[in-house]
Amino acid sequence: MSAQPPTRSPGGCLTCKQRRKKCDENRPRCKRCDQGKFKCLGYTHLDSAQTYKSKSKDVPETPLFSYEPIRLPSSNARGLPPSAKATPTTPTVCPRSPLYSPSEPPERRRTQDLVPAIGQHHFASVPRVLRLESEHVHKVINLVLSQLSRLGFRVFMPGRIQADAAIARRVYRSDLLRWTMFLGAQIAQMLLDGPVRNHYVELIRRVHHQVVLGSALSVNSDLATRLGAALDLALYAFMVSDSATGYSIFKNTTPLWYQFATEFPLIRPHGSIVSLAYAISVPRYELSKFIFWDIMCALAFGVPSILQYDTAYRSIDTRQCILEWVYGCPLPLVILLAKINASRSIDASPNPGDWQKVEMYLQQWSPKLTYVDMDSCKVIARFAIQESWRQSIYIYLYMGMCGADSADPRVVDSVRQVVWLSSTIEGTSPLGIHLFIPCLIAGVAARAERHRAALRTRIHASREANSWILRGADFAPVLDHLWYGAARGGRPVKWDDYVCSRCATFAVR
Repeated sequence: MSAQPPTRSPGGCLTCKQRRKKCDENRPRCKRCDQGKFKCLGYTHLDSAQTYKSKSKDVPETPLFSYEPIRLPSSNARGLPPSAKATPTTPTVCPRSPLYSPSEPPERRRTQDLVPAIGQHHFASVPRVLRLESEHVHKVINLVLSQLSRLGFRVFMPGRIQADAAIARRVYRSDLLRWTMFLGAQIAQMLLDGPVRNHYVELIRRVHHQVVLGSALSVNSDLATRLGAALDLALYAFMVSDSATGYSIFKNTTPLWYQFATEFPLIRPHGSIVSLAYAISVPRYELSKFIFWDIMCALAFGVPSILQYDTAYRSIDTRQCILEWVYGCPLPLVILLAKINASRSIDASPNPGDWQKVEMYLQQWSPKLTYVDMDSCKVIARFAIQESWRQSIYIYLYMGMCGADSADPRVVDSVRQVVWLSSTIEGTSPLGIHLFIPCLIAGVAARAERHRAALRTRIHASREANSWILRGADFAPVLDHLWYGAARGGRPVKWDDYVCSRCATFAVR
């Protein structure tokens, strides 16, 4: 009698589940992962799933990248809101979704054409591509885990974040996040495997609009969940469309930010002005993430920031700051960028004492990495990226705040430094995406053709799945307009010349 083949344990760790291997269920780490030298993602997904079955209504205030298990909201086994009762009806045939092309396999098209007639009063405003798959919760979760984990290379310090485990916890957190992450998984699969399609933009816009308004799509979702979902959707728009479209969707997230920020009085202690040092280190990643995007978009587009900031420097504990781990820009330098942005939105000339304080801080600051990586090349690359931020802020300070032109010796020296630092990072290294803003700033001031060519290559590589936040490829034509216009032949230019080139190349709303 032949032995029965071993079956996979339903109580196994997340790594064995993804690898479709039998788990020994040893805790906190399974022995199979240790022996195979795989990173064991643990058992938090089981804790979440059991809470899911018990329909717990307790959703704690947990940051996006938390190290504690996230409990599920009230929801039934199909991923529906509790008031949406399933009915034993047969699926109804609806018109084919335009999200899938006629060239797809017939069996897949037939699957997408079926929309179960359940809870229709809750799903009337939910896009059909999300409605169908939200029924098959486990299939959705598997797709999300398999595809979004492929974007983990975008994180500056991946070991700090434990992105795979964070995705697993987050996908169980609420129906809304599951829907938006499912959409993100489809987009990731499209961008990484091709062919790239542009039909997602309007879907993203519609879903984002419903999330911000608090429609039936976001029923039972708290403000943190809605803000997180809205920012996810804005990022997807940056990836599949262009920076101007992504920015317009991102700006529409502002009301949600204000609503959620009221739960933290210290963020706006004096009315409308945001205490930047506090806000970017607040435990809620959704709030600081919005602020970081706002500051970077204001710099790149040459527009006023959406929020008004108090940029007075206060002590910041960066040891637990997710923002820096994800995007690579040290938090003290974020405050300096916001200060320079603010000075550009004021018609009066800056106080000499203001820019001198910024300069002094840059002179005293040096890159610090508390992140341990066994790959020494990556350690050097992270140091180079942080130093690139410092050198590029020198350029932005002198040109954007002090009114100097690109021929200023201090600017020329910093451009040379950024070009050299970027050359130390291999073109194929995932860490290269974090050079977009430093290279853009240096590109504005670059006068030598060899410097321009090197910086343009870096900037143009930032697109689609390789986008940092904004799509760097959208700004390559802006620099071309500047270099072959006002800066032709290496002529000195000022920061306002760059803003004029951006306005001439594409508009932002």
